[in-house]
Amino acid sequence: MGGGRTVLLGVAGAAARTGAPLRFLVHPAMAPELEALGVAVEPLSGGHGARRLFEARRRLRTARPAAALLLDNLSLASGVPEVVFVANALVVTPGSRFDARARWFRASAGRVSSFVAPNRALERAVVERTGARCVTAPLGVEPPPEGERPVRVPRRVLHIGLPSPQKNLEAVVRSFALLAPDVELRWNLPVDSEEGRRLAALAGDLGVAGRITWLGHLAPDDLWRELASASAFLFPSYLESYGLPAVEALSVGTPVVSAERPWARAVFEDAALFADPDDPAALASLVTEVLDDVTLRARLSAAGVGLTATRTWDAMLGVVMTELERAALDR
Repeated sequence: MGGGRTVLLGVAGAAARTGAPLRFLVHPAMAPELEALGVAVEPLSGGHGARRLFEARRRLRTARPAAALLLDNLSLASGVPEVVFVANALVVTPGSRFDARARWFRASAGRVSSFVAPNRALERAVVERTGARCVTAPLGVEPPPEGERPVRVPRRVLHIGLPSPQKNLEAVVRSFALLAPDVELRWNLPVDSEEGRRLAALAGDLGVAGRITWLGHLAPDDLWRELASASAFLFPSYLESYGLPAVEALSVGTPVVSAERPWARAVFEDAALFADPDDPAALASLVTEVLDDVTLRARLSAAGVGLTATRTWDAMLGVVMTELERAALDR
């Protein structure tokens, strides 16, 4: 297994709770956290990139499990039945910076028993690009820390997102600049990074630098406090595999204003508002509606909490285990 830390820990936690018969073959840096959850762990020797992949393939060929779940987009050609989680939508996006990996993804599709995607739009894209079997399993949402919820700040907008071309971060600044002068924006972007400096300069040019708080890195508890205290979450990303920060915002009742994109409709359903990500005025108009309309805000808040209540790691693992069992039977 591999993949992002969030997905790996979510799947491992669900396996520990449900008793799923999984063994986790992971980078040694992740081993202590997984062992603390109570799952079986086999650390790799270390290394990154191709070295890590080749070792994982060798270990799978030696162990010969009934089936293997791979959380890092790609088949290892391990010779055992493989179920591959599609963690990055760029592997099925033509012309992306992941073109080399996208070619490997398509070429390896015939060796995969099935793919698992976190949303139906990505599932459709995988099927269209590869012709392979793919099912949807939305990611789980960890519950917020226990204790008193922070007070929601009436005119506060939040964005959680770090530099990447598909994140469309400039639209965050340009749409925020069109909001009323009593609205504040809080953002986890490190202002001392190259992109942070560029966007801070743009905010200065637009006259809104003094209304933006650059939060930098947020510890998990601090992230939940920010999510729960905002009155709107602005998320104009062109492309996401799942958009977990926005889903987490929905889970604590914070309304989301999102890009109008197939992935966003598939993930947020009717629990968000959608606008053209290249139209800052349209994004700003929806944020203003959320901030000004108590009834709309309450409806979106209830819809978000209701939607995410069904998104659990145990449910995600249930889909994965069904695919692994199917793969083992087809061996």
